[in-house]
Amino acid sequence: MSKGRKDARIKYYTDKSIHIKVTLAQHAAFKKRLADHGLQMREVLHECIERICDPDNKYMEELLNECVEYKLLARDRISLEGDVENLYKLIEESEQSRGTAGNNSEEDGIDGSET
Repeated sequence: MSKGRKDARIKYYTDKSIHIKVTLAQHAAFKKRLADHGLQMREVLHECIERICDPDNKYMEELLNECVEYKLLARDRISLEGDVENLYKLIEESEQSRGTAGNNSEEDGIDGSET
């Protein structure tokens, strides 16, 4: 068996990948925050996993308890300004592609007269 083939087999049984979906603004804010400290996402997430798996880490235990509470209460997520801006851009692009960009006061029920 070649060394390369053995490494692939070992990786299959020892390594797992984690894929998470975040918003564009969350990704940018997270990446910037870590870059300010000279860190990469992978190394920070590895450290978080190590701390979460440590049964003696009371801080991370409390964090997990908060996550359970938030999950049960279905709290509103904090939205980042970039997420809101991106949603408005999508709405505008959608309206432009349908040809409904611009306001038509007659369709809105506004005739310009005061009551």
